[in-house]
Amino acid sequence: MTSQHIEDHPKDEGTDTEDATLPPTYLVLQVTSKIHEQTLRWLIDKLKGRKRDGGGELIVMKQPVNTADNFILHISASKLKLLEVAEEVELVKSDRFGKRREFTVSQLEDFVFDGMQVDDLLTDSEKQTIVRHELENIRALSEDSSLPGYPTHKFYEGQSIFQACQHWGIVTKVYPLHDHETLKKLGRKWYMSLFAQQPLGECRLKLIILKLYYVKKAYGKGDSILKNIQDISHLFCVFDDLYGAFKKSGNYKLG
Repeated sequence: MTSQHIEDHPKDEGTDTEDATLPPTYLVLQVTSKIHEQTLRWLIDKLKGRKRDGGGELIVMKQPVNTADNFILHISASKLKLLEVAEEVELVKSDRFGKRREFTVSQLEDFVFDGMQVDDLLTDSEKQTIVRHELENIRALSEDSSLPGYPTHKFYEGQSIFQACQHWGIVTKVYPLHDHETLKKLGRKWYMSLFAQQPLGECRLKLIILKLYYVKKAYGKGDSILKNIQDISHLFCVFDDLYGAFKKSGNYKLG
């Protein structure tokens, strides 16, 4: 099957695409070029579908590719979706009074202050983490007995469809799409300031946010004791990274 055989997927009625403007890409999925047409359509439906129907309520845009290449899907989310999931995962943010507490949509005005826009509330790393969270939590329903087009690929109810597709080689790669403007600014700090301290802390802190999220996620699943022991070791590595990042940036004091 070629990319020309898959036309652009129509927008679902319940999907907000921010007044038809293209939203920024937060994650990129690479899908095998050998995928069956019905499988790709079904996967896109799952990504975009309503949550009550087992979908992720995400925004999906297919990148035009050459015939022999893998399919590239750009994954995004509406502003409202990002805020709703931020509340769902109990994301901690600073409010107008300087207090760090769990974000709630109903008290949005407490978290957007001093000329901030709603878009400024969540960092790019937080948005990517939220989209990844929703992607991994698209679960197989009771009627999803097998992957369409692949009758031997069986689902069990509640299984993560995304993780199963990775295991079967349907989704071959997933990676975040970085904000080029942010990278340019970081690049200027890195190679334009010959005698200034390199921004190692800024680079490492972006990775630490993701580490903390996945360590917390593993604890929430109630995994085995051995797995939790492994996560404790990961947590110590995170604290070590935090100390190293602040040490590199010079923003720390001892005693």
